[in-house]
Amino acid sequence: MKERKRLLFLLAWALLSGALLWLPAPGEARPLGGLLALGALAPLLLLVRPGNGLSPKEAWWSAFLAGTVYYALSDIWLIHHFAGIFPFKSMGSAAVMLIGLFLYRRLASRIPLPLAAGLGWSAGEWLRARFPELPYPHHQVAHSLYLQSWFAGSASYLGEVGLNFLVAFFSGALAWVWVSWREGRPAKTKALAWAGAALALLGCNGVLARWSLAGIRTRPGPTVGLVQGMLPLFGKSLRGTDPSGFEEHLALTRELAREGPVDLLVWSETTFPIPIVQAPGSGLMPTVWWEKVNLDRARREAAYYAAEILQAASLSRGGGLVAGALALCPDRKEPKLLVLENRAFLWNREGRLLGSVSKRNLVPGGEFLPFLRRVPFGLGLSFTRFFQRLGVPTLQAGRGPLTLNLPATGRFGLAICYDNAFPDHFARATREGALWHLVLSNEAWYEDGAELDQMLAMTVFRALECRRAVVRCTNSGVTCLVGPDGTIGPVLKKKGRDRGFRGILRVRVPLISGTTWTASVSGWPGLGLLIFAFLLAFFLPPWPGGLPGGRMARIPKKREVSP
Repeated sequence: MKERKRLLFLLAWALLSGALLWLPAPGEARPLGGLLALGALAPLLLLVRPGNGLSPKEAWWSAFLAGTVYYALSDIWLIHHFAGIFPFKSMGSAAVMLIGLFLYRRLASRIPLPLAAGLGWSAGEWLRARFPELPYPHHQVAHSLYLQSWFAGSASYLGEVGLNFLVAFFSGALAWVWVSWREGRPAKTKALAWAGAALALLGCNGVLARWSLAGIRTRPGPTVGLVQGMLPLFGKSLRGTDPSGFEEHLALTRELAREGPVDLLVWSETTFPIPIVQAPGSGLMPTVWWEKVNLDRARREAAYYAAEILQAASLSRGGGLVAGALALCPDRKEPKLLVLENRAFLWNREGRLLGSVSKRNLVPGGEFLPFLRRVPFGLGLSFTRFFQRLGVPTLQAGRGPLTLNLPATGRFGLAICYDNAFPDHFARATREGALWHLVLSNEAWYEDGAELDQMLAMTVFRALECRRAVVRCTNSGVTCLVGPDGTIGPVLKKKGRDRGFRGILRVRVPLISGTTWTASVSGWPGLGLLIFAFLLAFFLPPWPGGLPGGRMARIPKKREVSP
């Protein structure tokens, strides 16, 4: 009976831990406006802390269950289209979450728990946002506070990794107070001192955020027209957009033209009606589909469709068109074979193709199969062609510059959908001279899911980190402008909704000079934090204040469980 109660207690604690992480997330219930995120990690930290009376098996399985609950609730939209993938996605994300918790547990036996939580958790989240073959870097706890300017406003100095550290440190301090209250270890005065330090850190962050935002001075920039076409999820194939979808986009473009000229017309991700060939030479060239493409004819067709769009548009002098399209490009290992890339193309008002930017970060399982192209002996390409034949997208990640330039718009950075989740992408584009950023995205997958709000939360972080306005043009919402100070608006809305309909939006992009420390150093502080946490966890001498029981030894059966 006692063993059964013990298991029920652990199960309840794990479910509570996962639910608390989910509640303040963007798009969810968000009690207290997301402020619950500041302490949401505490139950999970208590679950895996050293010396809590749990065996390693009990602690890690409980933490894995908590993570699975968290990501399952966050990714519930997957059930609509990919029910078979849903459990694997949730469990895969939970498994990656254990990396940060493992570092935290090692550190907690060597340094005070709040510091261990801040270092271990933020190092794990930094890893998750740097390796595209790991599960999605969405749903970071700091993202829950994207509407709190006193917290997120300091991102231009602390970056995403620093704000994750603050959240985990504060949760660690709360967990430390719990340990002192339940077990008398450490002394209550010491635990309260750490709680006071956590509050002081949040206060200092608030001062830094206010100072950072107060220094922003903007000037009017280009006028951008955004087309939200609401293509159905499966309304296009790898060969191009359905003709009716193209006509609907043209109709919206004409409606936008009646409101006056814009400096830049934008169609969202992969809305161009045909793949655009980006290969030198002429004649026939084989593709990954075992077909051959006439390069000259493909270029003429692309020019024809671009001219149709430009004819429907109203552009200012020096203006142009940006449209997302699938591109047929030479494979980097087999240059005589054309493979697919996800790109955004820029044409000027006269219809001349000026350049393109490729999607850097492909969606694992959605746009590429992890590690497939790394299979040796040429088998990677063979497998790619096999899965492509079955209809499984296996795209090639892009290379080259991340910015485009027009006289009417100035130089701007370009990101495509999943790129929105990666801070280094925007930091690099800012260093290349981008005055503002444009995101093309197709989020019809999510329907009304909270993932749309998660994407918006990450956009706010990208804008604050680089102190640049970010314009989002999506297929189904949320299409909007995020200012360099993180403010959201204007937003394309219809009957109070910001998603799930066709529409157009004109925005005037605010510009700002200079750059930020976060954009300048990019991911180096996070890498340094990861190396320091690893060395401290395994090699450096321990600091005073760590918890005993680092191996989480098994306890006598009669002892009560105290997470």
